[in-house]
Amino acid sequence: VSDAFSEDPLRVLRVARFYSKFHDLKTGMPVFVVVPETVDKIKEIVESGELEHLTPERKWLEIYKTGTISSDILHYFFRFLITHNAKNILFPEINDEVHEEFILSPVHSKTNNLENVSIDLYNWLYSPDAVKSFCQRLKVPNEYKELTLLLSNCATKCKWYQPSDTDEYDIALSLIKKLDIRKKDRLESFKRIVWDILDDSYPSKIFFEDVINKLNNFKLSDEDQKKPGLEIKKIIENAHREIAQDAIRKFLNKSD
Repeated sequence: VSDAFSEDPLRVLRVARFYSKFHDLKTGMPVFVVVPETVDKIKEIVESGELEHLTPERKWLEIYKTGTISSDILHYFFRFLITHNAKNILFPEINDEVHEEFILSPVHSKTNNLENVSIDLYNWLYSPDAVKSFCQRLKVPNEYKELTLLLSNCATKCKWYQPSDTDEYDIALSLIKKLDIRKKDRLESFKRIVWDILDDSYPSKIFFEDVINKLNNFKLSDEDQKKPGLEIKKIIENAHREIAQDAIRKFLNKSD
């Protein structure tokens, strides 16, 4: 590149995007090589403090453009910025490494752009506090923020949850409350990310699908609908508890 490269600090992010885009995802090896002269200019921009003046919208747009190229591509984007000491200035909430034990992988043939970007953000941010800070600072669109935060709050717990006693119904209902099954599109995204990669016999997948289906099918009787609000609330809570307990009982009987 020419000396004009240094005139716009956004070009550091664009180099990271090209580096990520032209990557062999099978081998993990870069196809796009950044020459030493350009690396020197990136270093100059980082050390000048110019990156601090980039607007949140411009930074988010580069993340969005990178993440929607293909799944897992943001991995190389963030690694490039870490290697060249730009991460702490641009995205301080991002971890230096992903949490391998909690990492999520997309179902390549099923997940969409929203889901792919949210998966990568979850993998690199992980904690709910980091997700909230990152999304607020970069003015991340709500649909990306909400799905990433949902993954951060629920993905690991839902993936590995296995009830051991019918009295545990409150744990299951608490998780389902966090999922907010009324938001059907977001729930479908969560299911594709967390459960669709699992075998149909996977315990948590069977359990939560059973409970969610029954909760969705539950309806108040005409008589109950005429009762005062507090009574209706109590009826719904009792019905949900019974649904969860029945699902746990069914799950435990199958396990035996």
